[in-house]
Parts: sequence; structure tokens; C-alpha cells
Amino acid sequence: MAQLLALDVGTSSVRARVFGEDAVVEKPAPREPEVFRSAARFVSFAEYVYARLLDRDAIPVSTSLASGTGLLDMRTGDWDPELLDTLGVSEQRLPEISDEPVGDWFPAVIDGACSNLGTGCVTRERAALMVGT
Repeated sequence: MAQLLALDVGTSSVRARVFGEDAVVEKPAPREPEVFRSAARFVSFAEYVYARLLDRDAIPVSTSLASGTGLLDMRTGDWDPELLDTLGVSEQRLPEISDEPVGDWFPAVIDGACSNLGTGCVTRERAALMVGT
């Protein structure tokens, strides 16, 4: 998805072309690099809570929440391997992407995605404007 223009590992950002537009991808610059390196997985609060409530080691992340990370390749619906490589995060440290329920629990979704779904704006032919925080 992203075509890199330049990469300087000594800085905190990467210049890239995303969908034909210039973009700056912020590289993780953890305040505690050892904690970042030793983290087994990166999950949102929703996956953490679901895993604890359902007594599971891992819970999938919804397409909705995955898209909010900026690491989702919208064309494939998978984590973007080039961006992950650039950021130094392996796909194994991220949750599986799935909108399927786990038991009776459905994955969390972002309010903007729910707004689009509720108004029937789920294709390129129709758009919704959602104003909120």
C-alpha cells in the first residue's frame, strides 16, 4: 500500500506515498524501549477486556478498530506488511483481524463505522457525515 520515498532510522518519522498522497508515518519512539521490545502483543483496550472476560489468550480485532491504527491495508483487509516492517512491528504481535463473534461476543467497532452502517453508507455510491469526538 505505502510506497516509501525515504527512510531515516535515526529520526522519528518516515516519509511515504499513500494512495498517491504524501504522508508522514510516525515510527514508534517508546519512552521505555525495553518494554516495547519485550511486549508479546499490541492490542486495544477492547481486545484486552474481551480476552480477560472470555478467559482467552487472544481475541481478534474488528476491521473497524484495525483501520483506526493506520496499519490496515484497506484493499486486502490485512495488516500492511510494508508499514509493519517500517515500524519494526511483526504481524505476530498484532491480533488477528476478524469481524466474526467469539462465542456470543462480537468484536468492538468504532462509532464512525456504526454511523455509516446505520445510515446505509456501506458502498462508494453513498456517503455519511458524522460529527463527534
